[in-house]
Amino acid sequence: MKNKKPKKKKIILIRHTEAIHNLKDVLGGWKDTELTERGKERIKKIIKRIEGKELDVIYTSDLKRCYLLADKLSKKLNCPLIVSSELRERSYGSAEGKRVSKIPKDAESFEDFEKRIIDFIKNIKFKRVVLITHGGPIRSIIKKFKGEEIVTKTGEIINIFI
Repeated sequence: MKNKKPKKKKIILIRHTEAIHNLKDVLGGWKDTELTERGKERIKKIIKRIEGKELDVIYTSDLKRCYLLADKLSKKLNCPLIVSSELRERSYGSAEGKRVSKIPKDAESFEDFEKRIIDFIKNIKFKRVVLITHGGPIRSIIKKFKGEEIVTKTGEIINIFI
């Protein structure tokens, strides 16, 4: 017997697995970096943890470090996949791919970044959702809807009810 749809949105937040820029400790932002071998292996473990959950849809950032997991998960679960650039990490402009101590002026403002992410979440019409994105968006979502500050790790899975 299938579970009833939840009254509130149930969103499973997943941060992309380990990417090359994570190892180099540089800002990724909108730069489309490859996954490490460890990151590719971690995808299998994440899929096993999500298998069996009833989902309406999977949303993902269009950057390949998120899309690779989302595509495999979608195919494995036979679940619709929606790809959106709105789920990208904050743009760091000229600092992307570099180690920096100060965010440059050509970066996306934090306010614009948070508004983009929160507006996207508020417009989700489905109730049972997996959202595969980046650390910044996940921190913003949890701060907005749970009032908590967190540090995310690559490949981390977080449940949140909205």
